[in-house]
Amino acid sequence: MQINYRELASNECERIKEMNVSQFVKRAWREVNGIKQWVELNWQDNDFPNGYETHLAALVETFNGGGFAIGAFCEEKLIGFVSVNREIFGTQKYVLLDQIFLSLEFRGMGIGKTLFFQAAEKAKQWGAEKFYVCAGSAEETLAFYYALGCAEAVEPNQRLYESDPNDMQLEYSFHQMFKIKNIRQHPEWLERAADYYSSKWGVDRQLYVDSLTESLTTKEGVPRWYLMLCGKEIIGGFGLIENDFMVRTDLCPWMCAVYIEESERGKQLGAQLLSHARREAAALGFGKVYISTDHIGYYEKYEWRYLGNFPDTWGNDSRVYEADVIM
Repeated sequence: MQINYRELASNECERIKEMNVSQFVKRAWREVNGIKQWVELNWQDNDFPNGYETHLAALVETFNGGGFAIGAFCEEKLIGFVSVNREIFGTQKYVLLDQIFLSLEFRGMGIGKTLFFQAAEKAKQWGAEKFYVCAGSAEETLAFYYALGCAEAVEPNQRLYESDPNDMQLEYSFHQMFKIKNIRQHPEWLERAADYYSSKWGVDRQLYVDSLTESLTTKEGVPRWYLMLCGKEIIGGFGLIENDFMVRTDLCPWMCAVYIEESERGKQLGAQLLSHARREAAALGFGKVYISTDHIGYYEKYEWRYLGNFPDTWGNDSRVYEADVIM
């Protein structure tokens, strides 16, 4: 299953009816007698929360106001979208993340997170510093936003709050976003990258130096190496190489040396690395990406498929996964 992402055109707004946005709401965060608490609802909502027409009108208004929307597609069918309004408001320099929806059968795969972060990257270009989010109070909805790093808004907007007092007023700071650098484009990081990968994986540093150096000049294909940075601190990274010491030399490229610092785990940064690798592989002309791992159940959450157990060059079995690239 290949998921493609692209900006929606203003004449595509009605395509949101292609989606199955139904949601079962077991619990919601509500105020009862002045106290915020979880309330059992057990409510099945088979449509957009405020009805298709209302959400369609809001999307049209986003475009009319200079905003944008990004869609996720599976076999040309729209299965998710995010929309962001153009106005920057408040001393926090917010922009409103107006809508984000994903079809029921595609939830839990990291697609919503990809939409969110792609929208954040684009909104940053306007000079905005934070998303403002009026998050629905359903438990699953709030869990989605909190997992991305959202927090209660420090400057609640009264007008938006009054439009639905049950919504949680959240924000997401673009300054907390992490950058992924391609060593090919930033050779000044080569030595630190070699130190980092060698220290994390216990592999001879010179092997990394050789591969990193080759990545600077190779005209096409792999190797390619990447670091994830928080400011000037390395907090993770990965490589794309021809073969990761596996006997399956017919498969290429392999994502290798995938690492996120323990202090940064639980923030979906690993998911960002996986998505970045798939996009980079697409740009290099590949159709799939492969990885060997001992993990069970992690990669499946992000559209990777288990191929089977195969031996490495030392004769040890390893689980091998593949994923389609992201165009």
